[in-house]
Amino acid sequence: MSTLTEQQRESFFEDGFLILDTGLPEEVLDGVVSDLDGKYPIQPHPDGVLPPTRIQDAWKESKNAHRVAVAPRLLDALRELYGREPQPFQTLNFPVGTWQPPHSDNVHFSSCPSTFMSGVWVALEDADETNGPVEYYPGSHKLPEFDMSDVGTEPKEELYDQYEKFIAKVIEHFGLERKLATVKKGQAFIWSSNLIHGGSARTDLLKSRHSQVTHVYYEGCKYYTPMLSRGLDICWRHPEWIPLEVKKGLFSR
Repeated sequence: MSTLTEQQRESFFEDGFLILDTGLPEEVLDGVVSDLDGKYPIQPHPDGVLPPTRIQDAWKESKNAHRVAVAPRLLDALRELYGREPQPFQTLNFPVGTWQPPHSDNVHFSSCPSTFMSGVWVALEDADETNGPVEYYPGSHKLPEFDMSDVGTEPKEELYDQYEKFIAKVIEHFGLERKLATVKKGQAFIWSSNLIHGGSARTDLLKSRHSQVTHVYYEGCKYYTPMLSRGLDICWRHPEWIPLEVKKGLFSR
């Protein structure tokens, strides 16, 4: 039985994103927050979040984070959208909005053939206009896949701010419309690899915005990092796949 409607599939291909209920129980969503409590470097005052504002690969220690990463309804939806087996390879957990400038994940995670990568952002609590929801630009996934050569810089991480400035000019040049993903707890915001997105400003610094992102590749591809590649000098990736089945002793929580 199909997970998605024809309208949802068409919307994803046209706009580059899809909002979908995860089907995850409340105790799993709350369990992720509980498992990671005290692990973020947060000071006890407004806007007191210290870098890094994220925990990478919490799925290795939290059974609940793992369940979010391999939620069956989400994997089924990705299979329908891409026609290949989804392979989750990284999680990022956040206690608050990131304030991250607009970017495309494609510069970090690309594939051969191209576009076989997606991000799945799951709200562990409601995201509203005050706590820094994801911002995104519908249809931007149809733009060229820009890398550091387009920016006019060397393929180096320390020059990433030049890429961010370049994307800001792209948004202005093409007149892209900014939207906010004000999704509810338990919903997922799924985006195509080249969709321009970021973290909007937090207007209420007392509010949290617990969430989890899972990055997903697809079977039968080769994977690389455009930001660190130039011409035939390709920075290939060798992802650590997130197991779909739970093995005994895998988690500390």
